[in-house]
Amino acid sequence: MSLLIIGMLILGLLLLAVEIFIIPGTTIAGVSGGILLLVGSILSYFEYGIDQGNMILLGSVITSVALFIIGTKTVGGKGMALESNLGASRVKKFDDDKADLRVGDTGVAYGDIRPYGKAIINSKVYDVCSTGGFIDDNCKIRVTEVGKTEIVVEVVV
Repeated sequence: MSLLIIGMLILGLLLLAVEIFIIPGTTIAGVSGGILLLVGSILSYFEYGIDQGNMILLGSVITSVALFIIGTKTVGGKGMALESNLGASRVKKFDDDKADLRVGDTGVAYGDIRPYGKAIINSKVYDVCSTGGFIDDNCKIRVTEVGKTEIVVEVVV
C-alpha cells in the first residue's frame, strides 16, 4: 500500500509539472495530477494516521504551489500571459484610413460584396457595404455614403 501511495503522489506531481511546464492549458494532465495527489493524500490518512497524513497533504500542497510559482516565473510562464502591448503606432483609426474617401468616388469590387466585402477605391482596399444585395467581383462601384463605421457602395450601371 505504501508503494501505491508514493507512486500516486509522485505521478501526481509529475503530471502537474507536465501541465505547467510542457503543455499548459490542456487541463487533462493538471486535473489528473490533482486527483492523484488528492487520492494519494486520502489513502495516506488511512495507512499512516492523521499526523502523517497531514504532513503528506501539506507536503503535496507546498510542492504543488512551488511548481506553479516556478512555472510562472520561468519558461512555462511565458505562454500564460500576453507579454507585449499594442502601441499607438500599430493602431490605425478608421477615420484616418478613409480620410481621402468622398461620396461619388468610384472603384471596383475586390471579391464578392454580399452585402459586406472589400473594394478598391482610389488605389486602396476598403471594407465596404452594398446598398442593395450581391455585387460581383470586379464590378464597378460608387461610394454613396461614408459613415463613421462603414462605407456604403452601389453598382455603377
